[in-house]
Amino acid sequence: AIIAAFLLVSRNKIVLNRFWEARAHLGTCFRSCQELVSLVAVLTIGETGAGAKSYRLNVSHRTILLLRVAMASLEYKNTNRAPWRVPEMPREEQIEFEELFPSLSENDHDAGAKAVRRRLRRTMANNKWAQTEEQVLSYDALRPPLVLGYQLRETILFPRNGTSLVRPFKIPEELRLLDQVNAFMKAYHSLIKVISSPVPFPWIQMAR
Repeated sequence: AIIAAFLLVSRNKIVLNRFWEARAHLGTCFRSCQELVSLVAVLTIGETGAGAKSYRLNVSHRTILLLRVAMASLEYKNTNRAPWRVPEMPREEQIEFEELFPSLSENDHDAGAKAVRRRLRRTMANNKWAQTEEQVLSYDALRPPLVLGYQLRETILFPRNGTSLVRPFKIPEELRLLDQVNAFMKAYHSLIKVISSPVPFPWIQMAR
C-alpha cells in the first residue's frame, strides 16, 4: 500500500509539474504578444499618418494571427482541424498554407493532399522505423506558427523602406521589438516539447 501510494503521488506530481510548466510557457506567449503591440504603439506614438496607422494595424493583426494559429496548432490532436482554419486569417492566406502543407488540407478533392498522403502511407509501409501518419500530421500541424513568426518579423521591419513611418526605428528599437517575437517562439517551442514528451511512469523508473 505504501509503494502504491508513493507511485500515485509521484505520478500526480509529474503531471502537475508539466501543467505548471505549460502554463508558464503559455503565459509567456500571451505576454510577449501584448508587449509587442504596446511597444509598437509607444514607439510610433508621434506618427499620425496613414502609413503609420496601417503599420500599427498590420503588426497587431499579424501578432494576433500568430497567437491564434499557435493555439490551434497545439490543439490539433484534439480537433483534427488545420491550424490556419481560423476566422482571423484571410482566405487568400489559408490557400497559401494549404499549398505549403498539403497533407493537412481538409479538401477531399485536393489531388495534392491525396498524393502526399499516399506517399506517406507507402513510406510507412516500407519502413518499420517510419513514423505513423498521425505523427507526421501532428508534426506538420506545429509548423504554421513558424511561418507566421517569420512573416511577423518581416512586418516589424517593414518601415525600413521609408514609406510607412516618418522616423524609421533605430536599430535598438527594432531589436527590442524582435526580442518579443523571439520570446514567443522560444515559449512555443517549449510548449511543443511539453506536449510531445511522454509522461514517465513510476513503475518503469523503479524497475530500472
